[in-house]
Amino acid sequence: MAVCFESPACIVPLVSVLKTPTETKVGHECRELILDLVRNLLQGNDLVIKTLSNPAYDLFLTILKMLINLPKPDPNERELLA
Repeated sequence: MAVCFESPACIVPLVSVLKTPTETKVGHECRELILDLVRNLLQGNDLVIKTLSNPAYDLFLTILKMLINLPKPDPNERELLA
């Protein structure tokens, strides 16, 4: 199945969903599913990784922006992160 992700036709919709601003629970669940999918794809063959790394898709920059915009953790919940 990873072969289908060597095509830009499969990567572009994933990145566009990640870029779409959302405040709903369903939107956050979709983002989590896509991030899990990307994590699995990064363990795939070289062609899939090259396709994901293509700067035209802006995948890694989009993920980094999402991480930067995450709310800061509450200091009282710090032990949960350890």
